[in-house]
Amino acid sequence: MTETAHTSTVSEQPPVTNIKVAQFVALLEEGSTLRSPKILIGQVHSFLDNAKVSLLWYKAHKNNYQLEIDGEQWIEDVNCCLPVRMTPVRNKPGMYHLNDSLRSIHKSFTSE
Repeated sequence: MTETAHTSTVSEQPPVTNIKVAQFVALLEEGSTLRSPKILIGQVHSFLDNAKVSLLWYKAHKNNYQLEIDGEQWIEDVNCCLPVRMTPVRNKPGMYHLNDSLRSIHKSFTSE
């Protein structure tokens, strides 16, 4: 018996969402609490079939985030992504500052 790997294909038509390609999004990590929010930051790379989205991971560096390339593909359900506001950090190419508080992001996920 042979196994076939299922690969997602890039969707030409993104799902109905307010998220766009190249937009920064937040995802709630397991074990996140309001007192100790655990948030992951990604940037939308492409939309895939079955309402999935391919993301680029931005690793936290103190209060800022920088693109982290590890060779792995990060795919999430588009409904798990929350748009966030990021601002480029002056004099630090590729570094972004999260304009939304981690607690407010956590609240947005848990109040729904």
